[in-house]
Amino acid sequence: MRGIDSPTVAAAEARLQTLSELLDRYRPLWQERSFHRLQPEWGRQWPELLAALDALPLATAEALQQRPGAAARWLQPWLAEAATLHSLCRLPAAAGTRPLAERLARDMPGRKRRQVEAFAGALEDRGRPLLEWCAGKGHLSRGLSAGLGRRSVIGLEQQQELVDEGNRLAHRDGLPVQLHRCDVLGEEAARWLEPAQQVVALHACGDLHRRLLVLGSAHEVAALAWSPCCYHRTTQSRYRPLSRAAARVDLGLSRDALRTAVQETVTAGRGQRQRRRRLQQWRLGFDLLQRELRGVDDYLPVPSLPARLADTSFRHFCQHVAALNSLPLPPGIDWEQYRRGGERRFAQVTARDLVRMLFRRPLELWLLLDQQLFMAEQGYATTMASFCSRSLTPRNVLLQAWRPGPGESL
Repeated sequence: MRGIDSPTVAAAEARLQTLSELLDRYRPLWQERSFHRLQPEWGRQWPELLAALDALPLATAEALQQRPGAAARWLQPWLAEAATLHSLCRLPAAAGTRPLAERLARDMPGRKRRQVEAFAGALEDRGRPLLEWCAGKGHLSRGLSAGLGRRSVIGLEQQQELVDEGNRLAHRDGLPVQLHRCDVLGEEAARWLEPAQQVVALHACGDLHRRLLVLGSAHEVAALAWSPCCYHRTTQSRYRPLSRAAARVDLGLSRDALRTAVQETVTAGRGQRQRRRRLQQWRLGFDLLQRELRGVDDYLPVPSLPARLADTSFRHFCQHVAALNSLPLPPGIDWEQYRRGGERRFAQVTARDLVRMLFRRPLELWLLLDQQLFMAEQGYATTMASFCSRSLTPRNVLLQAWRPGPGESL
């Protein structure tokens, strides 16, 4: 079905165009990771900004990382369009939540429960049969069923153990929810989609939510509501825009750029944050050591590491990582020197990352606008809004699309 022009579509296209121009203009600032180089390439073009960041106390830099608006204002003297970038990312807030009864929230993690309540409260109920895409244990399915008068819900989930547990919980709660094992990236997903349905997805990652939009629109489902997550979890090395509008201004986003769009931690507990900080400092200390030992001033990729390493010692950490990279360690290393160097680099990298993080939400919004415009091009009316605070989840954007009825515009 051909999309129909509307003020909503025109506004989304205009916002996408402005974002594309700004992201392309400032590409050096968001493409480079601060810890990959001892001195960033962009420092040659913005030397005063680099000097100001390097003089910033760690506590101030960490506070600004948690307050995007304040960070944009701080960067404004050196990046004139910082405030524009921040304001472009403002979204309307969906009103209200749909609280769950305590007995229905058993076995539902507290943060997940609040996300489900917020999603359910923001959802525009179309009175249709519901299908949850990538349902996990069916927490959202049960929340929606209970909140919508015991509405029947079908959930699709790839992992059989999650399907079994979700069905057990639904049976326990006496709710008409049925989960089925299904790889939504496989051919069998299509048989579950029907035009009469409303399909929902809370934090389906990367290719999973892209598949929903392509397959759902192809089968002309009545309505979709989805909150995307983890855009970098894709088999593609470069992002391929869904919409014709985004394809015209394609930024050629790499998987690393997609990771930038979701690279923030605002929900971890204090202990988790402390361990994460220690591991980051140790990674940077090891980076200084490996550059010297190898005689190569390049970052050496380090695989994902178990959190328990943070409870060992810096020396043990370096020995572990060196073994993973088959890097021999000579005797007589001054471990304390490199540990302190890692702490200093951590402060430096944290401040310099403020620049890259300025573009985190704009990159995500560019991806969200691509999805919104794709659905509009398929003939759907669309909305986009934040459904909860970013402290509950940074991936707090809900998009909704539905087939407009007679006389209803996009």
